[in-house]
Amino acid sequence: MMLSGSRNFWKTFPEATTARPPARQAATVRARGPQGGGGCPMEKIGLARPAAVDDVSRSGEHWTIRLYEACSVVSLMARLNALWLLFTLLGGVVLGAAPATVAAAHCVREHLAGRPRRPVATFARTWRAELVGANVALLPPAVLGAALGWNYVLFSAAGPEAAVPRLSTLAALVVLVAVGCWLPGLYVHYDVPRRQFLTKGLRFALANPVPSVLQLLVPAALAYASSRLTILPLLVAVGAWCFLSTWLALRFFAENESRLADPRPAAKTTP
Repeated sequence: MMLSGSRNFWKTFPEATTARPPARQAATVRARGPQGGGGCPMEKIGLARPAAVDDVSRSGEHWTIRLYEACSVVSLMARLNALWLLFTLLGGVVLGAAPATVAAAHCVREHLAGRPRRPVATFARTWRAELVGANVALLPPAVLGAALGWNYVLFSAAGPEAAVPRLSTLAALVVLVAVGCWLPGLYVHYDVPRRQFLTKGLRFALANPVPSVLQLLVPAALAYASSRLTILPLLVAVGAWCFLSTWLALRFFAENESRLADPRPAAKTTP
């Protein structure tokens, strides 16, 4: 099942020749993109704001608007954290974590697109609809990550003679975590065949090393903060990761799409 507003991944990588047809059309939503929505009512009907209004909003109300937006984001992170824990337990942890992660990413995408619907209802509906699809797409990478983590623990306990396999396992684990940070955003933004989901995520992560490093910094910082404040995972850590990871993914997806859609920079560099 394709989520509302999801794009075809193959449009971003035009060398692919076949694509799975979308489950349902959502052209008006796609036109907005991950950063869509927003704007004041005057702008929506095509009227320009008076200059005085812009000056007042930028000076007198700027910090209050920023503060409100920050509080709204933190509140959403806390709600997503609670919903993720609840629905993960509802699915027996193993089968509940993947659809809960996809549901959280979908709620973040709706929020960023200017469609702040009821997050609880949206989360529950998405979790139920993607229970099978999310597990098919995200459970294999999770199992692979658990296996690599266990092997790393075993190699670490083996001592210095297992240094080479230990470092190799650690490198593979880091790459897998970097890929995993892209997967929730990839799931909700593109319509990717499930059998190619992990390979497409790996391809995007390796093709964009700097954004992938930024994606890795998010769980690393949250893990460090959680080690200092152990109650943080129960309050906001998971929700913060879902929000920041999805926000970064959608932002870089949009930049990648605009870069591929505009060939002018490439034409300028051609002698």
